[in-house]
Amino acid sequence: MQNRPNYTDATLGAYGYLKDRLDYKSVTLRHYRRRWLPLKDFMEANGTMELDPMVCQDYLIRFYNGRSHRDLTENEKLIVKAVSVLNEFVETGQIIPKRKILHLDGEIGTAMKDFLESKAVLKVKKNTLDKNASHYSTFNLFLASRGIRKIDDIDPRSILDFIGTLDIRHPAKTHDTLADLRLFFSHLFDTGSTVQNLSQYVPADNYRGGPRLPSRYNESEIISLLATVDRGTKLGKRDYAILVMAARLGLRASDIARLEFSNLHWENGTITLTQFKTQKTITLPLLPNVGNAILAYIQYGRGISDEKNVFLQAVHPYMAMTPQNISGMVQRYFKKSGISAKDRRHGCHALRHSLVKELLGQGRPLPVITEILGHRHVDSARYYIHIDETKLRQCTLDVPGVPAGFYRQEGGVSFYER
Repeated sequence: MQNRPNYTDATLGAYGYLKDRLDYKSVTLRHYRRRWLPLKDFMEANGTMELDPMVCQDYLIRFYNGRSHRDLTENEKLIVKAVSVLNEFVETGQIIPKRKILHLDGEIGTAMKDFLESKAVLKVKKNTLDKNASHYSTFNLFLASRGIRKIDDIDPRSILDFIGTLDIRHPAKTHDTLADLRLFFSHLFDTGSTVQNLSQYVPADNYRGGPRLPSRYNESEIISLLATVDRGTKLGKRDYAILVMAARLGLRASDIARLEFSNLHWENGTITLTQFKTQKTITLPLLPNVGNAILAYIQYGRGISDEKNVFLQAVHPYMAMTPQNISGMVQRYFKKSGISAKDRRHGCHALRHSLVKELLGQGRPLPVITEILGHRHVDSARYYIHIDETKLRQCTLDVPGVPAGFYRQEGGVSFYER
């Protein structure tokens, strides 16, 4: 594009491209439009409405403010992405979705796709299948670079050479890749596609994963966090209601963001919703402090809007909040509160973990905690037992002392000093 468009023309053009050419959903389009607004404010403040790459670059430099990308909140990363997409449209007149290209072609790639389809029939989650496909794509591309395009040509040497290219700085990804290769080679052998089981040539690694110890905060820290909110402002009323729901009901950011008025049953004093992650419907008590906080926000803090979602953005056009908005907001209040978050996560999920610790301390049984959290199985809640140090200490056994005569017997340390 030779002539640089102004902000309005650029955003309208990019919006139309995302809508008509890429078929983006209306909710995604609204998110893009909203995340372009800070750029508009920046341009107005600098006395220009003509959009070009230098303007976008200057804005992002100011936005990062010396931080690295990983230091940004999830919502801030989305703002950076939105500005980058807009800049791409201004520069090229098009927007290319940044999706990884899979190399699952040829005889080997076709076998990989067939294997993935057989896993899909077994109801394996899409995220898992996508990860499997990525690993297989990398392997297939490596084989093609060696001129290996047929299943019969795969040999132990090529397998070991590929494994040697894996980045040891990412042990979890390496572990998953090795596991996926074993499954694929076993599948080829079981279906008669190979004479020998090539999975035996995939070495075992010493990776020991396992869930990270849940981050949690004690009651005094939770009280300090809630006290940080200025409940005298409209924004404070909204943020306080969200924090209370996360801390006292253990709701995920995804469920708080999607909470609708129809989920609130004031006459019964309950909240009923279908969780976004598990798709399980749960009913929780509408605790007085939670109900009062929500009412204060609805009556005195919520913008005028026809949105069915309870929690809205603080600025016009008052769109529904996203999970990323909520996670970022919780993190900001943790930082503002001065609570030490060293070696601890400080987002919405940390408040969920903290509630579990409180319930365990009250002696609530796991089946009850499972229902409160909305897990489908009790085993999912067992993960949180690690944070109940008091109960774990009760499981320890006393170590018996060593008898004095032990060291004087033949073979003992003192025996040879005689």
